[in-house]
Amino acid sequence: MTAEECIHKAFQSILQNDFEQAIDWFEMAIKLEPNNPNHHYKLSMTYMRSNRLSNALEQARLALQYDPSNEGFRTHLNFLIAKQHTQEAEKVLTQTVRETHYAILLLREAVQLDPLAIESYIMLAMAYAELKDYHQAIQVIKEAQQLDPYNRAVENLLVQYKDHLHLDLNNISKESYYVTDD
Repeated sequence: MTAEECIHKAFQSILQNDFEQAIDWFEMAIKLEPNNPNHHYKLSMTYMRSNRLSNALEQARLALQYDPSNEGFRTHLNFLIAKQHTQEAEKVLTQTVRETHYAILLLREAVQLDPLAIESYIMLAMAYAELKDYHQAIQVIKEAQQLDPYNRAVENLLVQYKDHLHLDLNNISKESYYVTDD
């Protein structure tokens, strides 16, 4: 059997929603043509659809290694890394202030790698809000709103963060009004 026949069988398996069988066929194609970046890319996509992110990342890196000038492979790898950062940030978000700062670093990198990842923007805004940095949270959620202007969750978060910022500013002005010299 040739690698092309394996690829054909893999696509037939995908059409039947049998991703595990498709993975087996892509792996067989890679055994026959290990340096073919397209095979690694297709396997990466299939792993991604099967929620096997670490395997998807490994295959995406191999595809790019075999064809470093392919922007499609680079974009796919960036998407996967962004997804990995977002998942990691989600695990540590709201645990401690230190972990929240770490989550912010991961999410900022995630939105740089995949500027269309609205989930990363939302989580980044939530991380800033967790630190009570509502000004930053509002800026980030507005970026998410530009990506998806009809998203109700984004709209609700924007209102919520504006309310929190307004309350904080009112409290600060009241505190400064009642400061006395002793």
